[in-house]
Amino acid sequence: MRSLLLVCVVFGLLLGCGTNAPEEAQRVHGKLEFESKAQVAGIEVEHAPGTRYHLTGHPTTRERAVWTFGALPVSFKSEPSQSVPLVFTFSFLSNPVVENRGADVNIRIATWRCPQKPPVNNGDPVWQWADPARAVAYEERAKKLMFEADQKREAMRRRFVSKEAIANAKAILSSKVTVPGTPEWEVANRLAEEFGFYEIVSKEVLGGDETTVLVPAGLFKNAAATTGPDGRALPAPPTERVKVYIKCETTGQMLGVAESELYFQNPK
Repeated sequence: MRSLLLVCVVFGLLLGCGTNAPEEAQRVHGKLEFESKAQVAGIEVEHAPGTRYHLTGHPTTRERAVWTFGALPVSFKSEPSQSVPLVFTFSFLSNPVVENRGADVNIRIATWRCPQKPPVNNGDPVWQWADPARAVAYEERAKKLMFEADQKREAMRRRFVSKEAIANAKAILSSKVTVPGTPEWEVANRLAEEFGFYEIVSKEVLGGDETTVLVPAGLFKNAAATTGPDGRALPAPPTERVKVYIKCETTGQMLGVAESELYFQNPK
């Protein structure tokens, strides 16, 4: 009996049984850096088991925590639900005025084919697309696809009288109504595949709580593509394929982040 027990223990260790090994194997981690116009790092605060950094919260802040991901699992781009979970756990150093609530966080995901850059002008909090024409094309394409999707609904359920009536496409595409299986998610997925961009606007996050948001699988198709929409071969992709930009928008909050506490969860 003792021998049998010993064999079971050994096999359990080899297979990762009784540990978080299988769960950890499904996590895809990136490298954390901090960026602003001045390339200033976040404020460093010691936090067990390692170091946690904090971003200053404000609607006009330029500070971003940026996770960079290299090669990603092939399963990401072929996920049947057309979505991949992004999981994170943040903390806060709070101003007493806002201590009883979380913080509004902006989450931007962009592939190597949609590079982003810090704002140029003072007082401008918005990070820009490196190619401004592509940013304009994204907005127009989003309005067109959303209006077309809306027209497929019954007349009484339609939300827009024209594509010009869609004031903030990005906010709608990251709202609670945009979930896998809805027309809005189909639009988000198509845009992500075409442009390599997705943004979740003003997501409230509670300190210390693990949070999961879904991002379109089309992002990973864009990152892995070898040819463009015109059929021409694309340049060889860099080692940095996808970036996740985090901004804290709540005044008085300082958002605490650590490298290991944001990752993509492999659904397979």
